[in-house]
Order: sequence, then C-alpha cells, then structure tokens
Amino acid sequence: MKTLFLALILATCSFFTAKAQIIVPDSIAPYVSFIDKQDLSAKDYLLSLFDRYDIVVFCERTHDEFTQYELLADLFSDSRFYNQVGDIFMEMGGGNFDEEMNNYLLSENLSKEQSNNKALEIQRNAMWYPLWERYNYHFLLTTLYEINRPLPEQKKIKMHPTDIDIRWNEITTKSVVIAKILNNDVQDGRDSVMGNNITSYITKNDASSAKRKKYFVILNTAHATRGTYT
Repeated sequence: MKTLFLALILATCSFFTAKAQIIVPDSIAPYVSFIDKQDLSAKDYLLSLFDRYDIVVFCERTHDEFTQYELLADLFSDSRFYNQVGDIFMEMGGGNFDEEMNNYLLSENLSKEQSNNKALEIQRNAMWYPLWERYNYHFLLTTLYEINRPLPEQKKIKMHPTDIDIRWNEITTKSVVIAKILNNDVQDGRDSVMGNNITSYITKNDASSAKRKKYFVILNTAHATRGTYT
C-alpha cells in the first residue's frame, strides 16, 4: 500500500509539473536566457562587476520587494565587498541627511533598541513621504549598522541618501508642501538631483586620499534606467 501511495504521489506531481510549463514572454526572453546561462550566484555576479567597473548600479524592483534586500545584506557583509567599496548611494532620503545617517552608521556600541530607534528617526525625517510603511529601508539601515559594528574604521561602509533635501521645519502649510515637494518641476528634477549628489561625492572622494574608490548605487528601476541625467 505504501509503495502504491508513493507511486501515486509521484505520478500526480509529474502530471502537474508537465501541465505547469513556464511560458516566457518574448519581452523578457533574452534576460531569462542570460540568467539560465550563469554559473555564478547573484552575489558573486555583483561582486564580479567590480573587476570591470568602479561604479555598479543596482536597479531595485518595487520598493517593498524584500528578497532583494536580503541579497544586498549578504553582499554588503562580504569582505570582498567592503574591502573595495566604502560608499553606497541610495535613492531614499534627502541628501541633507547624509551626515546624520553616517553618524548613526559609524556609531559604536549602540544597543539593538538604540539602533532601531535611530534608524526610525532618520527614516521618518529624511523622506518627503508622509508615511513609509515599507520595512526594507529600516532593514537596510539597521543591517548595515550591524555589519559595520565589528569592522575597523577603515573598512566601515557609508550610506548616502541622494533625493531632494527635506527640511520639515520649513514645511508648515499645504502651499509649502506643493512648492517644495509636490511641484512638478521639483518632482521632474529628482533624477538630476540624485545624479548630481552621487557624482559630486564621487568626484570629491576620487580626488582625496581615500583608499576605497569603488561605489555601489541603489536606485529604483524607474530612476536608474531613465537615461541621461541633466
């Protein structure tokens, strides 16, 4: 009876597997074919890009897709990454919060509660969204803090927010919100603000005595693939 039952399960699974053949749309077929031919893991593939490029741009999927941030956490914790990359740029957060964010990431001996609270404070204040319910950025900040904690100062990783500056003490009325945040010119110019913040920092760092001069950029695909920044 047991043998018959097992055979029935295997036959059933084989039937549904055959019925559930994946049909790849023509629009993404070249990408699927490329991935199928890769022998490297996603992390090792990203690391290999630094053999050819000084700047690697990670095109984020939807903001709340979490597995990509688990991949990034694994990447950032690898010594092959932080031995050559000292700076990560992220879309979310006003560029004027750079110092506050890195004061947190480079702090020593914060408890888990202190780290969580500081990450929440930064996330609440640095973004122009009135509410950001997605966990991924909080996870990114607190995980990067934990990665940095045991590292010597020269190996710690900095994170740079690159979006439009946010100063909540100046945003007091609906009209100011529209003028400083929701204005079409402001929103249409966000890509250029991000691009300028990134290139300005890289230019300055490349001219300095810093040992690590390779960079990792996290931008949502809507921003990372739009073309030339002006």
